[in-house]
Amino acid sequence: MNLKKTVKYKNPLLYINNNYEQITTIKKIYTQHWLLQGLPVEFKTFSKNTWDPHPVNIKLENLSSIHSNYKVLATSLRGPQIAEHGNTICVQFDVTKKYPETIILLENFLKKHIPEIYVSFLLI
Repeated sequence: MNLKKTVKYKNPLLYINNNYEQITTIKKIYTQHWLLQGLPVEFKTFSKNTWDPHPVNIKLENLSSIHSNYKVLATSLRGPQIAEHGNTICVQFDVTKKYPETIILLENFLKKHIPEIYVSFLLI
């Protein structure tokens, strides 16, 4: 019996070159989120690391608090890739010019939270 899960991506042009690349998929309910404007539903990212939650610290009674405070905006086969907590954005990948969608993500964050610095950034 084959239990291997087959994942079909919407964009057949995306492919992974090495072990650290992954396809990040935006959750359908967050496609209009301010942070994700201008991004395709699926895009390639680079990440050598994975999240390191410690199950010992996460108790059953704390799970509802965790779920109500964090929004997972995008995921991959390796787990959550973009999460929002209050005015903080957590990403599990490198933000680099080699992966232009990650730059769009950073620009959207700067436009929203630090507009005066963003304008200065564009003028440089």
